[in-house]
Amino acid sequence: LAAHGHWLGGDVDFHEADSWMLVGTNPLVSKAIGIPGQNPSQSLRAAVERGMKLIVIDPRRSQTAARAAIHLQPRPGEDVTILAG
Repeated sequence: LAAHGHWLGGDVDFHEADSWMLVGTNPLVSKAIGIPGQNPSQSLRAAVERGMKLIVIDPRRSQTAARAAIHLQPRPGEDVTILAG
């Protein structure tokens, strides 16, 4: 969200979310935007334990994708097609 401009759909709270979608990122390794906190692995583990569903759209089978409830692996460059519906 923050990497691509301002989100206009209201505040997003990772710790209260029922689901979380990541597109083309692997925050468990890069510690980049996508999963908050100093330890993204611990934050993700706690969220999944409370019932959050992680959805990852990424052609790679990354460490983050391995923990996803749903992992869509489009061909490179085709993720836009999935997001467009």
